[in-house]
Amino acid sequence: MDSLKRRLRLIAPLLLATLLGCQHSTTGVPQDSFSSAATVTRGALADVVQVYGQVVAPTSKMVSVGSRGGCVVEVLVQLGQVVQEGQPLVRLETADLERELREAEADLAVAEAMLAEAQRTAGEAEVAKAEADLAAAEAELAAAELELRLAEQAGLAPLQQAVADDEYALRVAQDQLRLAELDGSEAAISQLEYNVAFYQRYLRDLKPGEDPSYARNELAKAERELATARAAREERLRQARDAVTSAQEKLARSRAALARAKAGQEDPTAKARLACEQARSKVEQAKRTVEDLKAGADSAAVKAARTTYEAAVARVEGAKAAIAEATLTAPFTATVYGLSVQVNDEVQPGAAAVYLADLTDLRVQAMATEMDIARLSVGQEVRLTFDAYPGKLLPGRVLLLPAKGQTDAGMAYYQIEASVEPGDLDLLPGMTANVRVVVGQKEDALLVPVAAVQYRSPEETFVTVRTPDGKARQQKVRIGLNDGIVAEVLEGLSEGQTVLIPLVPPTEPRRMGPYMGPMY
Repeated sequence: MDSLKRRLRLIAPLLLATLLGCQHSTTGVPQDSFSSAATVTRGALADVVQVYGQVVAPTSKMVSVGSRGGCVVEVLVQLGQVVQEGQPLVRLETADLERELREAEADLAVAEAMLAEAQRTAGEAEVAKAEADLAAAEAELAAAELELRLAEQAGLAPLQQAVADDEYALRVAQDQLRLAELDGSEAAISQLEYNVAFYQRYLRDLKPGEDPSYARNELAKAERELATARAAREERLRQARDAVTSAQEKLARSRAALARAKAGQEDPTAKARLACEQARSKVEQAKRTVEDLKAGADSAAVKAARTTYEAAVARVEGAKAAIAEATLTAPFTATVYGLSVQVNDEVQPGAAAVYLADLTDLRVQAMATEMDIARLSVGQEVRLTFDAYPGKLLPGRVLLLPAKGQTDAGMAYYQIEASVEPGDLDLLPGMTANVRVVVGQKEDALLVPVAAVQYRSPEETFVTVRTPDGKARQQKVRIGLNDGIVAEVLEGLSEGQTVLIPLVPPTEPRRMGPYMGPMY
């Protein structure tokens, strides 16, 4: 009803002007009966930056479902309700989570018992085993040290002996190869070759009607034995040749090692020294193990049991956390501004549930152009009006100016933030706000009412003046600053002149610079 009344108040002058216009001639110059008069005066004029934005609640949050979804069993708040920090908002079904908790607690009890048993029984046995391992490591070290001493005393002798051994091995391999080449299998192969040739001739010379079966069988047998004998001889030769090659390579390596040792390029005791260092490290590790166990450190069995126990504890804590997470609570004192769930809803992990906003601390965010942002600074006083509350004016201050703007359709815009003191107004996030900042003031300016200024074209501005003889004529003017009520006249008028304010709306749109609305 209030909005309808406001619309009627805006439309009534237009209707009146239309009716009167039907009864009188209009030539572009208003008659006195269709206008009011105002005098051009001098005075102070405020330089105003006006931007538009909306009310926001900086302290706001969407409370969402946690990592486990489920069925909503309770919605404990309603829209508009004020809730305190920690107050439950929504509860999800927890039957499955409670079962998991019971299972985890049972596993924890078993793991705790196993840890206690390991701590009770592992002590003496682990120490005894560690001491036995230490004794074995010490014996291994003693043997390695003896080998090192012998290697140091021997000097190049082991390498020289290795060369001699490899030379002998090579001669043996070469002798074996010659024996393989001269072995007695040659006579057996010759006999098998003769047998094959005999049975081949026998089959060729058979008379018609004689049975060839026996001869064929014997020929096949002789051919198989011949192939086997030849293959065996070739294999023996191959092995003998490979043995010679291997012996030659080994001799070459041993001779190279002896040469490097003689030249000082290689330590003949390096292998024994490395074995000694490894044995010594093993002894040190065994000693530390014995000392740790005697000092009360965990044995391997106790460590394994402790790992199982800690995993069971983590599972219990995770189940408890999941149950606690199933109840959504308010993170701060606020008003319920949105509800996205209801009872029996199946919700997914992370789903939005309740939107909270602290309506006791509201701000206004507005977009300023790059021309306006340069004239604003933090701390400036602002005057705020709201479309929802016509005629109401609230004070505030500029709180935040961004370091970087954003571009839209080639224009740069900057989001500013201002404080607001609602007083007795019921402001809500999302309401449209008009932000006016007085950034300067011009003294002794020639002033004319904004309503008297009209446009014939975007470049031609004029007002209607009353001449001394009572007639009306149009006068071109150049307009400067305006505060929404009065405008500065730079050219075209002088103080004391009378201008007419038309009661009918002009056909051309008004262009009065940065101001785009009434000042309250």
